[in-house]
Amino acid sequence: MSQRPSAPVDVLALGELDGGNLGNDGTFRVFLDELRREAPATTVRVFGYGTHRLADALGVEETTMNAARSRTGGILGAVAKVTARLRDFPRTAGHVRRSRIVVIPGTGLFEGDHGTSFVGWPLAFWRTAMSCRLHRRPLLVLGVGASDVREGMSRRLLRSGLRAAQVVTCRDQHSVDVLRGWLGSAAPVLLTADMVFARDDEAPAGGGFVAVGVMAGGGGTAGTDETRHADEIAAIVGGLLGRGRRVRLIIGDEVDRPVLERVAARFADDDRVAVETPGDLEGVVRLLAHADAVIATRFHNVIAALLSARPTVAISYADKTRDLMDRVGLGEYVMDAADVDGDGILGLFDRAIAAGAAPSAAVVGQLRAAARGDIARVVEALA
Repeated sequence: MSQRPSAPVDVLALGELDGGNLGNDGTFRVFLDELRREAPATTVRVFGYGTHRLADALGVEETTMNAARSRTGGILGAVAKVTARLRDFPRTAGHVRRSRIVVIPGTGLFEGDHGTSFVGWPLAFWRTAMSCRLHRRPLLVLGVGASDVREGMSRRLLRSGLRAAQVVTCRDQHSVDVLRGWLGSAAPVLLTADMVFARDDEAPAGGGFVAVGVMAGGGGTAGTDETRHADEIAAIVGGLLGRGRRVRLIIGDEVDRPVLERVAARFADDDRVAVETPGDLEGVVRLLAHADAVIATRFHNVIAALLSARPTVAISYADKTRDLMDRVGLGEYVMDAADVDGDGILGLFDRAIAAGAAPSAAVVGQLRAAARGDIARVVEALA
């Protein structure tokens, strides 16, 4: 697709698609579906880093935030990189000027250190935010996750860009606290809900299996060990089999696949254990809707389980997971990834099954209303 500013659009949506993370892609799909439901004539362009695969499937144009540059090394390569980044400023301004509003629809774009380099997403966001200010375009930051960013320049660019936003909402209380810490305690940073909760889902009867989530990096928590994580997940699977359960192993990101295969290999001869790897979040939600219960690790797998009204145990690799489980009244069924042991999770599982530890329809309805409130903010900004 062309990298030059093209026809005007209503919404310029910032985000990373096609990166292998089902939650990020699923969040954008929900945002687009709900926006089209509320304002069918709205046109959207993605301003991100994707391969255009998902954008093409959804019928929207995608343009990369950063201009292509030469891969030449040495001094010439350094000059080419600087030149490309300088060209990004007028490119970005052109896309912003041709849009009515600019939106960040969810995801964790304010989490982590972004490879400890500020010249990727932090600079791209700041550049976009300053273009919004220059061309007087509303910037809406909606339902995002945030965590501490240690790299100083990245943090300064993100903070400066956020100050240009008309609206900032977060999917969890920890993220609200982080962004208020950046912007000042009086900053109008609001708590809403993850945008995926805007979905409408029916929960059919269970299908006689337990879904168990596997994640790379030892569950994602600093200091955890991936080999130990795989061992404990295997112990959980073994314990479920001992309880007469069938098991489906799931992931939420392609980077998890090697760990999934390591665990699955231990049960290769047991037909009670199967691997299920849907290609999108829609598929995960449909799968978990047929589970009897879920032991989830990835954040959006937890959300999919809650949407499916299934008894849920969460292995928490970040504050957002514990915040969410507390919010839906299931905080006692959470264990930090760094502390996970098979027996402990199995104990939580037994308690969750006995208690029918699923969120109430009223609580899910509140989260759905909060997520749809963010869509309403977009519609209002377009009015």
